[in-house]
Amino acid sequence: MRSRPGFGTVDPAGGDRSKRTKPRGGFKVDFRQLGREEPRSYYDSPVLTILINLDHPVLAAALQHSSVQDVTFRRLAYEIAFSEYAMALGYEALKDDPDLPGAGLLYDVRATLNRVSRAAAQLYQE
Repeated sequence: MRSRPGFGTVDPAGGDRSKRTKPRGGFKVDFRQLGREEPRSYYDSPVLTILINLDHPVLAAALQHSSVQDVTFRRLAYEIAFSEYAMALGYEALKDDPDLPGAGLLYDVRATLNRVSRAAAQLYQE
């Protein structure tokens, strides 16, 4: 399944207001039917893609009486993507340096999640 409008690549650090003309990287967000017992999201490292599982009970429930275009569903999907993105950055950092201390890694994941969610506040003002 291809990405839905509004669920494209997650911006790299700096967001739209960054002075950088070229992003240094990013993650794609895709929706897939991965099975009811599978996690709600999954980070596919080789292709830098966050997969959101449409079969997961919370997403299936959100879609039961709406569509992927519904603002409630989109907000849920954003939150899932933000969380998975923060963890994916931690995973990538750990791949680069397997000796990173756990406390520092958790701090970085939490800081990323806070940064991304603050930058996305406008998505909740509809």
